[in-house]
Amino acid sequence: MESRESREDRLWSRVGRNVLLGAVFGGLIGGALGALLGAVAFERVTATLVAAAVGALAIGLVGMFAGSLAGLESPAPGQEPSSVDRPVGDVPELASEQHPPER
Repeated sequence: MESRESREDRLWSRVGRNVLLGAVFGGLIGGALGALLGAVAFERVTATLVAAAVGALAIGLVGMFAGSLAGLESPAPGQEPSSVDRPVGDVPELASEQHPPER
């Protein structure tokens, strides 16, 4: 059986990776959107840069939050970690031979 520490290590590794990816991609997308909106709404370059920074920060935070939630999801079916090849069939306590009821 798998130890609790290794499961927690995998969980926090997955959450940390997803938070980092959410921050990077959210920041890039937010910065681009902020720069675009700032260029359209403001005439000064400084105001456009501030809009890009605010967009990067805001969407980056949203990306971090979404990444943390995505890291908590269960693995896809068939990709779950297991200590046996066939999780239900190889553990006799979980599966037994099925027979039709006798009449």
